[in-house]
Amino acid sequence: MAGLRKSYGAVRALDRVDLDVAGGSFVTLLGPSGSGKTTLLMALAGLVELDAGTITVGGRRLEHAPPHKRGLGVVFQNYALFPHMNVRDNIFYPLRTRGMRAAQGIPAIERALELVRLAGYGDRQVDQLSGGQKQRIALARALVFAPPVLLLDEPLSALDRNLREEMQIELRQLHLRLGTTMIMVTHDQEEALALSDHIAIMDRGRIVQQGAPRDVYAQPNSRFVAGFIGRSHLLPVTVQGGVACWNGIAVPTRRPAEADDVCLVVRPELLVPLPASAGSDPALGEAVVFDGVVRATSYRGDATVTIVALPDGSEFHLRQPSLDGIAVPAPGTAMRLGLRRQDAELVKA
Repeated sequence: MAGLRKSYGAVRALDRVDLDVAGGSFVTLLGPSGSGKTTLLMALAGLVELDAGTITVGGRRLEHAPPHKRGLGVVFQNYALFPHMNVRDNIFYPLRTRGMRAAQGIPAIERALELVRLAGYGDRQVDQLSGGQKQRIALARALVFAPPVLLLDEPLSALDRNLREEMQIELRQLHLRLGTTMIMVTHDQEEALALSDHIAIMDRGRIVQQGAPRDVYAQPNSRFVAGFIGRSHLLPVTVQGGVACWNGIAVPTRRPAEADDVCLVVRPELLVPLPASAGSDPALGEAVVFDGVVRATSYRGDATVTIVALPDGSEFHLRQPSLDGIAVPAPGTAMRLGLRRQDAELVKA
């Protein structure tokens, strides 16, 4: 897709969006509400008419084709199953609209049910299904005609946390088995990181950064991206002679600081607790050291979060596994934290 534009009055929902999707990959459109991600997905499906731009799938130009002529599978956020049809008829529906007779569709329907691990559910009514089962039937219906691309609009958002995590695994395994190109919309950062081969982060109708999940997470290109994907602390820094300084302390970073690099990104999981008496830890190598005071602790089951207040009013949330033998500091305790040079990332404000 190239140069996609869509406006609603003075609001630019899509502003010159370019995105190349590799065949067989899982791509996630990630962004806050109003960023344009759903508009982009619906434009690909043909449910939103573009003002400009081109959409090409397998060498075919699709931007002017009606939805039923595009041959793309779509899974909607609310499942959109027909309540008056049983499971088998729901899955058969896209085959019927393509002129297939019911008897001809039976093998494809059974294969689709096996794909989503619901073999034998064909005679059930929609209201007899759980939320996770409904989502699987929606997937089966979208896959039954073997589309070249599957579009997913926040497909797991209606599920509770445990079921959502289970369905993430199911969806990833399904993608690996089929090799179908999948493009998903979500605002859930953890979901995007867990499922994707490629993430495109959107803001105000534009893709502001894209790449492999690990690269986008570890090397954000702006304050917005650093603050949106994953938990991070953003500290204002000044630049003196190519060296970043925070509160007058030089911050060793993995790349030279430029004049417009004004924020230090600190990921909580990369902070290392240090003995209060130690200047640093030899294992850390060259590092920046932060001195603070424990303000509070919070037990989360698998982890304990320690909130450390810094002298300038900033706070760090240190997350550590809840394991036997790891002491939890009391509020008011002095705490020293280290950040390795290779983990210190600078971004533009």
